[in-house]
Amino acid sequence: MVACELNNPTATVGVPIASDGFQASTITGLNGGGVNDGTTYVCYLFQRTPGLVGAGTFEGVASTDGTVVTINDNGAGFRPAFLMIKGIDASRYWVIHDAERNPYNPASLRLHPNTSESEAVAGTAAIDFLANGFKCRNTSSFSGGAAETYIYLAFAEHPFGGDGVAQAKGRP
Repeated sequence: MVACELNNPTATVGVPIASDGFQASTITGLNGGGVNDGTTYVCYLFQRTPGLVGAGTFEGVASTDGTVVTINDNGAGFRPAFLMIKGIDASRYWVIHDAERNPYNPASLRLHPNTSESEAVAGTAAIDFLANGFKCRNTSSFSGGAAETYIYLAFAEHPFGGDGVAQAKGRP
């Protein structure tokens, strides 16, 4: 797991959190980046859940054909309804793509939750939602423009599947 500051794109990111460091009132392993400085913080924690929540990292590629990512949910992956991504090798904004704003591929409308800007058109930074993950459309996805490391958080469009719920399918 990685700790990142949502509202500051220039903040140091990539502080590892020990999976055994969670307790009812204490999070250990956050000693870097001035976190334990007496300031009050809000912390959102998500656990990978097959068919529901996925999180992980991926390497972007400096190519005209972007990276394909199978969502790490400790299962087979899923088609995302909500996808939040951030490049961690340089100062990058958070980028949110979602299935409501983008009912068809490519998903080109996005939000930047750490800015005051309204909905933006991704242009060349579009993605495709796949049955088990997502595909970056090209080299400039997420303002990277080159090979770098990204972190992501995803929530499923059709959680779990099973009785009375259709399993996620690929989009047109």
